[in-house]
Amino acid sequence: MKQFTFTVFALLLCLLSKGAKAQVKDTVYIGQLARYTVAWPQEGVRYVWSVSGGELITQNPSSEAQIRWGEQTGIYDLVMVQTSKTSCQTDTSRFKVLVTEDSNPPDVHLPNVFTPNGDGQNDFFVLTAEHFTELHLSIFNRWGTMVFESSSITDQWDGKYHHEICPAGAYYYLLKAKNRSLEKTIKGFVQIER
Repeated sequence: MKQFTFTVFALLLCLLSKGAKAQVKDTVYIGQLARYTVAWPQEGVRYVWSVSGGELITQNPSSEAQIRWGEQTGIYDLVMVQTSKTSCQTDTSRFKVLVTEDSNPPDVHLPNVFTPNGDGQNDFFVLTAEHFTELHLSIFNRWGTMVFESSSITDQWDGKYHHEICPAGAYYYLLKAKNRSLEKTIKGFVQIER
């Protein structure tokens, strides 16, 4: 998750106000989750966020906003309204955010061998994927029986099928992965060595 801290200078008194009017321009990617934080939140001040071009995940009021940016490129507004505890002073800060295509292409790494022998080293078939929103991994033995299936990047195959140790040899995998702009199918094999 991309994280930003905005230094917002605002003196929220009924008699004097120096508004947080600085225009901050930032670049994020389509579908990216980002966190925006007020650097020095003040006691008794409410911070209420609103956003165009994305989904506000954080509950208002808060000195922090988590935003899942939308599916369209463009320049969008992130607005934070600060209100003093006496509600006699309100100040609005507007930040321009550029939402663009992801410059980091999706990447997947699948090992070609692992050794599930219980020695604590390389005991699991571990998938590493970046910049994908959905994954589905299927692993088959040489007779075409599916021995492992997962839709979670955190699942690891331990080299067993129905709690039974699979024999050493080659196993075929099929990985379907996608993000907001790309679908990818990767086929290959992994060798179990015991």
